Amino acid sequence: MSSTNDGAPGRLLSLAAVMGAGAIVTMMSGLVWPLLSFRLEAMGHAGTAIGLSTAAQTAAMIIIAPVVPWLARAVGATRLMLLAVANSIAVLLAMAAWESYASWLVLRFLLGAGVEILFILSDAWVIQLAPERQRGRILGVYTAFGFLGFAGGPLIIDAVGSQGWAPFLGGVACAALAAVPLWLVRRVGPALEGRPSGSILTFLRATPAIMLAGAMYGFVDVIVLALFPVYGLRSGLDEGTIARLISLTVIGAIGCQLLIGWLCDRVRPARVLVGCTIVAALAAVVLPFVIDIRLALIAVLCVWGGVMGGFFTVGMVLLGRRYDGPDLLTANTVFVVMFGIGSTVGPTIGGAAMDAWDPHGMVAVVATACTMYLVLLIFRPAEAAKS
Repeated sequence: MSSTNDGAPGRLLSLAAVMGAGAIVTMMSGLVWPLLSFRLEAMGHAGTAIGLSTAAQTAAMIIIAPVVPWLARAVGATRLMLLAVANSIAVLLAMAAWESYASWLVLRFLLGAGVEILFILSDAWVIQLAPERQRGRILGVYTAFGFLGFAGGPLIIDAVGSQGWAPFLGGVACAALAAVPLWLVRRVGPALEGRPSGSILTFLRATPAIMLAGAMYGFVDVIVLALFPVYGLRSGLDEGTIARLISLTVIGAIGCQLLIGWLCDRVRPARVLVGCTIVAALAAVVLPFVIDIRLALIAVLCVWGGVMGGFFTVGMVLLGRRYDGPDLLTANTVFVVMFGIGSTVGPTIGGAAMDAWDPHGMVAVVATACTMYLVLLIFRPAEAAKS
């Protein structure tokens, strides 16, 4: 793969392509998370079972992520991304054909592996190409594109319903579209395939507070995407309303990412991270009190979505300040592994908490996790606090 660093037009083309592909992939993910929760709830499964099903998908992130740098060196980053798209198409077709809890556990694992490859490589691609003085704003735009995709996913459910083949075919169409911009820039991109200066554990030990931002993003984001549909149903909302609320949450988050990225270019990103953590905890506490007040509920969910994305945006900015090339790919891999851990633990604990305290256990878990991370950021000297 050749570098785009030798020309601004090539850099812009490469950034536009990977941002577009990333937005379409997140649209597919924004469809799959609530779709499978709706289907499993309709099949009569408990919140714990739905959380475990979600964890099967996120567990793949933990397992596949450490080998992504090696795969990128062996296959090539762009070619690997195209193979991951093909995997997503095959898995979605298989899920539509074989609808059972056991088969979906296996298929969700395979889907999670393919999507994880796409996310790791596209994240590192954008961070590498973003100029230092504009990195926060560019990453804010990148995250906003991703949230725009997530917003479109639930709208597919609203349009075609959650039953039958139609929603799965919508996901297949998204995956196929994502391959187009990647194919166009298959010979152009940043140099990511070299050997890093250390192991995954080396990067984890060097920047633990940043890596935990990835865990927080996964923990809170996946709980909301996977379990808010169940929370909404148990609170008296219908499927169409819930799908629209999820989309409004993500749309509101888009503007927040632009603001968060702008702030990261002007103040210490660590301060922005502390602010995101505080607001995420407060939103979780307020949610049960506004579930029946539509405008207030929309406002809370929009802000909540924004600060959830802030964990990702600020974490990426901090990684970009410290690493480059193969080191950046490996550091981002660690960040995504932490995201996978948070994504696996979050819905599992959140689903069990919903069964124990129906339905408000979910928000109690989110508020507790945010409070614990806030204590870490404030009272433990770490690399994020110096940034």
